Amino acid sequence: PNHLQQNGFVVPTCGSAAPRALLQVGAMARSSRCLSLLVTLCSGLVEAVDPKDLSAWFASPDGLGMQPAAAAALAKDNAEALTASGVTIAQLAGLKVVMAGMVNHDGMGMKLEQIQATILTLAEQHTSPENLSSYFQVLYQAYIRGRAGMFLPLKDAQMHAMQLAARRLRSEDLLRLYETLIKPPLSLSIDPATKQRAIGFAYAGS
Repeated sequence: PNHLQQNGFVVPTCGSAAPRALLQVGAMARSSRCLSLLVTLCSGLVEAVDPKDLSAWFASPDGLGMQPAAAAALAKDNAEALTASGVTIAQLAGLKVVMAGMVNHDGMGMKLEQIQATILTLAEQHTSPENLSSYFQVLYQAYIRGRAGMFLPLKDAQMHAMQLAARRLRSEDLLRLYETLIKPPLSLSIDPATKQRAIGFAYAGS
């Protein structure tokens, strides 16, 4: 399924006897997206994302490095949703810098395929590049400005950073939670269960 299908309503296929109510739900979902787009544009707060500009960024080495045909198709499918969410190409570029950057320079060290699969969802959820980077550093590094980091494996740190930052939670809150659970405060030999407990509290908003 494409990006819009993953984030919109899904109408189950029931053959020729599909209930009319399900078809009405699909129509309502499309109408809702169109109304959201119209309200966004009329508010004057954001300009529409040009599919051609979006396609060019998707195909650019500084963007998502996609083949031109795939980039054009992805832009056509997502320009409307990105506009309705108030997302700009500049915001996408900011996320890309963090996601692709080196882990020792405030980046996340993600592969291009990972970025292509996740960046649009992060953008639509208004994920801050700064918060995303900060969360990753807390989760991945051993020490953060003289404080104990969580020292998770790279893939785990990437996954949790994206999920927590997309919820607009603060990385400082996770760091404080972690510090209350570990003894001694700068030890690297922490039980993995303790780390998972701190992450679980962060997801719960504790």
